[in-house]
Amino acid sequence: SVTTVSRDVAGQIWLVAGTTLCRFAEGRWVAWPRGERGDSLRAEKVFASRDGGLWVVQGDGVRKCRSGAVTEDLVPGLAAGAVVTVVFEDGAGNLWVGTLTNGLYCYPVDGSAPVRYSSPEGLSHNWVRCLYEDREGSLWIGTGGGGLNRLKKKTFAMFDSQDEYSRIALLSVCADRDGNLWAGSEGGGLYRLRDGRMTRYGLAEGLANLYVWSVFADRGNTLWAGTWGCGLFRLHAGRFVPAIDSEKAPSIVTAIYEDSQGTLWLGTAAGLGRLRNGKLTMYSTAEGLSHNDVRAIVEDAEGNLWIGTNGGGLNRWKEGKFEHFGAAEGLGHDFVWS
Repeated sequence: SVTTVSRDVAGQIWLVAGTTLCRFAEGRWVAWPRGERGDSLRAEKVFASRDGGLWVVQGDGVRKCRSGAVTEDLVPGLAAGAVVTVVFEDGAGNLWVGTLTNGLYCYPVDGSAPVRYSSPEGLSHNWVRCLYEDREGSLWIGTGGGGLNRLKKKTFAMFDSQDEYSRIALLSVCADRDGNLWAGSEGGGLYRLRDGRMTRYGLAEGLANLYVWSVFADRGNTLWAGTWGCGLFRLHAGRFVPAIDSEKAPSIVTAIYEDSQGTLWLGTAAGLGRLRNGKLTMYSTAEGLSHNDVRAIVEDAEGNLWIGTNGGGLNRWKEGKFEHFGAAEGLGHDFVWS
C-alpha cells in the first residue's frame, strides 16, 4: 500500500510503498537509496524539504535524508512511543511534526529545543492529521476528532515612541522600499520605525502641520505626507518640503495613491487631485464627482480608479468620466473611507 506521495524541489516524485521509499526515475519506480547489499531505506511516510532533502518518517521518529544519507535525526524531543502522522516545513524553515496521540511538535529552525502543543496548550485533539500555513503565517491544524485549529504567531507587539505623543491616535501607516515603517499621527507628526526604534518628524524637520492623515511611499521610494491644514509634503534629504508650489493647492490631504502609470492621486477636502510631472489637476463635483471629500483611492486590474468619499458613496473614474455608486446600486453606506 502507498502511504504518502511527495514532490521535491527538483520536481522528482517520491512515495512510500509498504515500508520502501521509492522515487520515479526513467519511467519506473526505483527503491532508494540502495546500499552495498541492495537494501533500501525503510520508511513509513515521506515529505519533501524546502532545501532539496527529504523528511522520512520511521517507526521511532523523523529523519532528514539527502543523497542517500541521514543528515539529521529528530527522534529526540518526541514522546516515547509517539506515532508520526504528518511532517510540515513552514515558510520560516521550522519543522512541524504531527502525531497520532501526542499532539504537535515544532522543531525551530535555529536548533533550539522542540516545543510541544497538545491538549493542555489548547489543541482540541491530540491526533494531528494535516497541516497548512496561510499567507499570514498562521498554522492550520486538522485533527482526527477535534475539528480545525489555528495556531497564530504573537498577535501584537507594542512600539512606543516614549515621548509626549506616545498615546495619540495614528491615522495612516505605510512601508518604504528600505523596510522602514512610517506612521502619521493626529497631532504628533510622523514617526519612522527602523530596527525597533521610533524616530519622530515634526516642525523641526520641516513638517509644518502635525496632523498627518496620509503617508505613502511611491515606486521611486519618495515619501509623501498629507496633512490636515497644510497640504502635501515630500521627504527630501532628510527634511519635509511642500510638494505643490501653488496657492490653489488643497490644504487637507487625506489619501495618497500611485496608479500603474506612476501618476499620484490625492484625496482632499476639495475633491480628487492628480499630480503628474509636478502639475496638479483637481476634479470636483463640477466634473461629476459625487462628493468633494475624498477619503480612499485604489486602481483595479483594468486601470479604472475607484474613489471613496465621506458622504457621497463610491465613484469610478473610467475613460475620463466619473460613475457614481450609492445605495441604489447596493452600497450599504455613503461613507467610504477604505
